[in-house]
Amino acid sequence: MCRTLLTKSLVKLMNGSISLKSTQGQRSCFEVHLPNIEIPAAQKAVSTISIGPVLMQFHNATISIVDDIIYNQDILKEYLEPYDFTLLEAQDGQEAIDMAIEHIPDLILMDMKMPVMNGYKESNENT
Repeated sequence: MCRTLLTKSLVKLMNGSISLKSTQGQRSCFEVHLPNIEIPAAQKAVSTISIGPVLMQFHNATISIVDDIIYNQDILKEYLEPYDFTLLEAQDGQEAIDMAIEHIPDLILMDMKMPVMNGYKESNENT
């Protein structure tokens, strides 16, 4: 329940929406839509993001940020910096799986298009 509220609060903070597709006895799939997040060109320089005062408070949680584009990781870290989160970073799906097994994060924010192993790859060994 706490993880669901954390995710819902983060998505709401970024003016987004979240939906759930679930079948009993199988994995659940959450889809997050963040309409105000610009997808930058690879050549763009990282800019500072200013976040206004927010009255939300979160309990400490471990969040894994998985993206092969460092700029995208930096955006998420900037959004999450004011809160009491432990942030983990990975640049591909395999690194994310290894990190998840070791650290068991409360939330994984993962890009779906990455090298080595993308966000769509399923493996019976890691389920």
